[in-house]
Order: sequence, then structure tokens, then C-alpha cells
Amino acid sequence: MTNKPIHYKIVLQKRFYLVWILTVLLLFSFVGYILYLKKDKSYAKSAERIANNIDRKLDQLYNSKLGELPKSYLPVKLEKIATALKFPTLVKSVKSVHVRGIQNPYNSSIVKAPNGNYFLFYRMDHHKAEPISNPRLPLESYIGVVELDKNFSQISPSKIINTYSKNSEDPRAFLANGRLFLSYNDLVPSSVYGRSIRLCELDPASLETKYITDLNLGMQLIEKNWMPFVKSSSGDDLGIHFVYSMNPHKILSLNDPKEGLLSLLPDPEYKTLSHLIWKSSWGVLRGGTPAQLHNGEYLAFFHSSFKDKKTNTNWYVMGAYTFDKEVPHKITSISREPILFRNVYDSEHGPGTNEKLRCLFPSGFVIDENNIHVSCGENDSQSKIITIDYDILKKSMQKIVLDHSNEKEVAFYEY
Repeated sequence: MTNKPIHYKIVLQKRFYLVWILTVLLLFSFVGYILYLKKDKSYAKSAERIANNIDRKLDQLYNSKLGELPKSYLPVKLEKIATALKFPTLVKSVKSVHVRGIQNPYNSSIVKAPNGNYFLFYRMDHHKAEPISNPRLPLESYIGVVELDKNFSQISPSKIINTYSKNSEDPRAFLANGRLFLSYNDLVPSSVYGRSIRLCELDPASLETKYITDLNLGMQLIEKNWMPFVKSSSGDDLGIHFVYSMNPHKILSLNDPKEGLLSLLPDPEYKTLSHLIWKSSWGVLRGGTPAQLHNGEYLAFFHSSFKDKKTNTNWYVMGAYTFDKEVPHKITSISREPILFRNVYDSEHGPGTNEKLRCLFPSGFVIDENNIHVSCGENDSQSKIITIDYDILKKSMQKIVLDHSNEKEVAFYEY
């Protein structure tokens, strides 16, 4: 056999050592990876155990009375609202309104009184005496009113509005050609639980009821949250309209408040705002305050609600939107996020109220120069007046522009 050259043997040895080194490195890498996975799983299991322990502790706390939670508690997605950081002076002040002799006045609607003060209409509930014939109706609901001064302090005794019913809820007060009106929802007289919107005119001096009109359209079993607004009047037509729904934006026109004949105005160019900046996670857009014409467009405040699965609680949030003053009253801007403020949702729950409810329910507002004073119900137990800076509110809202190049006529947003 021919002897191989020495340099050839050296090359073979180097190759052998190289393969051996690579093999060892691969082996160590494989072992290290296995150890890393085990360690990672151990960390993951530890983290999971910690998270489960925290969840158990929280669940124990949440399953107790929700009122025992810190008043400052908010769901994570509410805590992260950017508006509070971008517009820290949006809400200038908050005042709780207490009505003497009334335990829990809530869902209040403010309107200017003829003498320059304010009327505050509110809802109040009373438990029925046992036994209750209809379990779905354990409460009697009435609408009351007081006069407030410019500082929103009570200056008159409370008065019950005569609606000829024990089931009147959620008043919205508004003025039309100097006349005072109140819309609210009430039971439909039938064996099936249903509600319709009622409209009554009040004497602005005595606050006595002149007449009540049932605006029952028969479109759905339960009607709530219509938002009244007034256009220019002519003759017997007071120009009373209602926002029937927000998305799609449907408007009803009331020709005669005594007759109750409603007509649906033409739809806007788009059938629905499918890409509203108001995230679906905040809930379905629902009505709130009456709308008022201000700076060439109508302004109103609405509400929506979502469920915090962690606490199994319902949270009502509010926002603002504007719409065009001309038919078909297209939406022109809307809040990007819910409007929050210091000590929001801190009202003590009244007797018999749902303690697993955190509610902010706007029902009226008045405008004083650049200040908007919004009256709200909180936690179905109390009333608050929230003073908002109009200019900052407008900056915080998202402008909506219609894309005419799109055959589907979907709205897009101008930043």
C-alpha cells in the first residue's frame, strides 16, 4: 500500500477534530435548549400560578359587594384612555346635585328657566309593596323637578310632574319657541312589557301638565333614548324633531305635539357609519341629551355600555357628537373615547339599586358662553352637573367626512 503524504494525514486529523468539536457544540446547544425549555416552562408555570392566585383574590373581592371596591377602580381600557392625557382640562368641574327630601334623584335633565335660573328634572324610584304582581316591575318610577340657581343649588321645593302614571322614566326637557316640553318613556298599556315615548307640555310658571301625547310608533316593543331637538318654527309647526337612532342616523319630525304624528326624514347619504371612530368595544351607540344648535351645528351627548368580564359589571360611558343642521342631518364629528373625570362613578348606590352597575347617563345640558353644563345620572342613584370646555371638547372629537368616490358611500375620518 502506498503511504499517504504527511500533509494529507494532518488535513484528515484537522477535519476529524473539527467534526468532533462541531458535534460537541451541537450536543451542548441541544442540551442547553432542552434545559431552557424546561426552565421557560417552569417560569411560565410560576407566572401562571401567580396570575391564578391574583385572579382568585380578585374574584373573591369582586364577588363580594362591588361597593367595597376602591371608588377609583376602573376597567383597564378606561384607565388607558388617551383623551385624559391629551385634554386634561376638558372637564372643568363636577358638582353633585342633592335634592332635599329625595333619596336618590338620578338621570336628571337640565334646561333654562324663564327667569334665567335652571329647572332640573329627575327620575326617582320607589319600591312597591309586597306582593308584587309583576316581577319585572318591582319599582314605581316618577319624574320630579326643582329649580336651581346659577351655582346649581336648589332654590325651590321639589315637585312631582303629573304624568298620570307610576312608571315614568328618564326625562328629557327642552324648549320650543319659548314653550317647555318634557319627553320620557312609559309603559305601554298591554299584557306584554313594552315602553313608548311620551311627550308632555308643561306650564313654565306652575310646571303643571297641559297635555300628554303618546308617540308610540309600534316599530319595536321597547322605545327609549330618543333625543329631541328643535329647528326653526313656522305657524303651528314648532320644529320638534327626535334622533331616533344614531347608527344609522335616523331622524323623526313631529308636526303637531298634540297629535303625535311623526314622519321619518330622508336617510343621510350613507345608510350606516360602519367605521365610526367610537370603538365597538365601548358598546352600541344610544341616545342621551336633547341636541342643541351651537356654532352652526347640533351638539348632543350620548351613552353606550360594555361589560367588564373581570368584574362581571356593566359600565355606562358617555361621549359627544355633532350633526349638520340641514336635512338629512349628517353626523359631522364624534368623541374618539369616553369622557371621564376625577371621581367618576363614585356615587353611593341607593337602596335596591344594582351594585354591579357603574353608570354615567347624560340627559340634558345648558350652554353658558364656552362652558357646557351636562346633567347626568350616576350609578342609578345620584345626579351630577359636569362642566365641559366647549373648545377643548371640539378638539378632542373626530371629524367625519364623507368619501363621495366610494360607491358604497362609507364614511372616513379626517385627523
